[in-house]
Amino acid sequence: MKKLSIIIPVYNIEKYIIECLKSIDVYNESEVEVIIVNDGSTDSSEKMILEYIVDKAAFKYIYQANKGLSGARNTGIKASRGEYLFFLDGDDKLCKNAIENLMKSGILNSPTEIIISRYKEFSDIDNHITEGPDLEVLSYDRPFDFYDTFVNKGKNWISAWSCIVKRSFILNNDLLFKEEILHEDELWVLQIFAKANKLKLNNNLIYQYRTNRKGSIMENITSKHLLDKLNICNEVYSIVTPDNRHIINSRIRSLMLSVILSLIYLDDEQVIKEIEARFWDTRKYLKTREGLSLYLCSCFGLHPLVRIVRILRRR
Repeated sequence: MKKLSIIIPVYNIEKYIIECLKSIDVYNESEVEVIIVNDGSTDSSEKMILEYIVDKAAFKYIYQANKGLSGARNTGIKASRGEYLFFLDGDDKLCKNAIENLMKSGILNSPTEIIISRYKEFSDIDNHITEGPDLEVLSYDRPFDFYDTFVNKGKNWISAWSCIVKRSFILNNDLLFKEEILHEDELWVLQIFAKANKLKLNNNLIYQYRTNRKGSIMENITSKHLLDKLNICNEVYSIVTPDNRHIINSRIRSLMLSVILSLIYLDDEQVIKEIEARFWDTRKYLKTREGLSLYLCSCFGLHPLVRIVRILRRR
């Protein structure tokens, strides 16, 4: 068995994929494998990948008909042989010597289910770099306590690429990514934290996340983005124990507020009504009226509030 499997989903990212692959220092082919899953790309991604990996034994290439990001990651999970899995998006890249530093740190030899590492964000427009928060200053008793401190109270975020996860933990708990939804990381991260008993923090900078990319799946907000966020709110509420419910409620509030803020950019009245109905179905889980926007929705209703905000924006 390999120590680490790096899983890279690819869909029409010919502009970025070689930069991504070049950032991977395999370090030791006997311990590290790189699984590239081409999710039905129609550009030159496949040609570029195959030319790059032709003499690289650690790289494995898989082509499949388009299933979306979740489907590509799941294919990579099933094909992997690593004790730990690391998800690298094909339009991002790793920090210099990231894998070598990770392997030499010994953290992959510790008995843990999830490892969280530091990251950088860099702009695709001007390459401006921002480093993620220092993890050494954080304390926690359980994985969900870390999530509460880091995300809910720290206003940071955790994505699939933030997590190095034990493969057996994913398979034994049926923690594959849910397919055919957007914001799949929101659901998956909460699911793994709800199941995990052990978490380790790695303060080394490992990942570089690209922001402001044109053509990104998250660039244009659609009704599906908002409906999927509300569906995730409904789904995550059922996966936690009562002692973690306050943590989930905080995240649900945040997701619902983001739906409200995004809704003002939609013009289809029928779609707004559909989202409004789903919104109220989701809100029944919340026991309080925390958050100004949620409170205003309680007073005026979501649909009138959207019209009010649009009038204010036109001014």
